[in-house]
Amino acid sequence: MTLVWYEGAEVHATGTDFDRMYQSGGAGMSRTADPRVPPGVYSLSNASAAAPLVTPSLGVQNTWFVGIGLKGSASDDVVFSFRKAGVEQCYLKRIDQTGDLFKLAIYRGAVEVDISTETWDSTIWHFFEFKAVVRNGVNGSYELRHNEVNIASMTGSGVNLAEGGTDGADVFGFAPFGSSDDIYILNDQGTVNNTFLGDSAVQEILPDGDGDVTDWTTSTGMTHYTLINNLGAEYVKSDTNTQKELFDFEALPTTGLGAIFGVMTLPTCKMEAVGSRTLKPKFRNAADAEGDGANFVVSGTASLDYPAIMEISPVSAVAWTKTEIDGGQLGLEVVS
Repeated sequence: MTLVWYEGAEVHATGTDFDRMYQSGGAGMSRTADPRVPPGVYSLSNASAAAPLVTPSLGVQNTWFVGIGLKGSASDDVVFSFRKAGVEQCYLKRIDQTGDLFKLAIYRGAVEVDISTETWDSTIWHFFEFKAVVRNGVNGSYELRHNEVNIASMTGSGVNLAEGGTDGADVFGFAPFGSSDDIYILNDQGTVNNTFLGDSAVQEILPDGDGDVTDWTTSTGMTHYTLINNLGAEYVKSDTNTQKELFDFEALPTTGLGAIFGVMTLPTCKMEAVGSRTLKPKFRNAADAEGDGANFVVSGTASLDYPAIMEISPVSAVAWTKTEIDGGQLGLEVVS
């Protein structure tokens, strides 16, 4: 596994839960009337739209690659930060310039490590990619790309990017939604997705039909997929090992679709009572062959997101295609 997170930035947490369908909201939400899959990030304060949004721990590694779409800012702010055990190691910061222009700089604490000589227009969208080797002493390095072109003035090595004094990062923060979009995070481990992906977009799709297997029990009615399109009182549930719940999903766009770097399932789960259950993502292709994602454990009675990325198809064992995804079904299976 190298691609560990991606984020469409269409919705955000409100309090401790995650809304799938909404007209407006706080805590960093952008405003839209469309249903979108929740990202699973949360605000450091869970209150302010200006608060940075952070991921769960994605495992400590030294080398990280980040892609992020940026637009608009009236003042300086942190675009992306690298953290370890609650300590901010280094961060990429937008520096406001005259008019609508901005620069990007890399900081370690209050120390400006480097700043771009180039400026960019804040009134239009840009896609930046940033590589950081988060190491102490003189072992750190960094590279910024803009729309897939290396920015020489923001590329360097032999620097300290570990403010906490030890190598590595595992938690990542980024600018509030509305000014950031289409984020990916990956490390350099594994054999795929271990370097810059290039200008990328995140495409969210929701269930639009019941799948071939619907073992789980509905909270109301007979149709399963409509109960999970909105995080509310409705749900499907199971307490039986090997029971599966599959769904048809909306089709991917017919134009503008490039290579597919991964599929992330994002179920929202909780226990009805104290205890725990192990689940796993399922994919079933058009020929009814099935494959699995990584197991995850649900152990609390609060609704939480459990993102799981499958970088390649667990059935064909090669890169995903639109045909395979559109013709297949995704869901969950109870493991134990």
